[in-house]
Amino acid sequence: MLSREWGHQEDRAFSTAVICFMTAVLLSALTTEWWWAIGGLTVGAVVPFTLLVMLPTNKHLLDEKARLNPDEATSLLEHWGQLHWVRSILGTLGLVVLLAKDVL
Repeated sequence: MLSREWGHQEDRAFSTAVICFMTAVLLSALTTEWWWAIGGLTVGAVVPFTLLVMLPTNKHLLDEKARLNPDEATSLLEHWGQLHWVRSILGTLGLVVLLAKDVL
């Protein structure tokens, strides 16, 4: 059930981060303003973080063959939530950098 409700959301978020990163780097190259690259790299940092750090937890949570007891599932979801905070902070920092570009 978890994979049906949650799995496709992860794919969508991952694609959005890649698009934001590529757009910011392209804008940096076109405008020669390094703010775009810094913001894009910060937002884009969620991609390797997800692949290297979060993927094992994601796979375990989405594995339909694994029969997790409620305590295991709760523990994995809490761990995933902590890891997701890192991604949220990276995205927020990227946004702050891009907004600061307009202020400074």
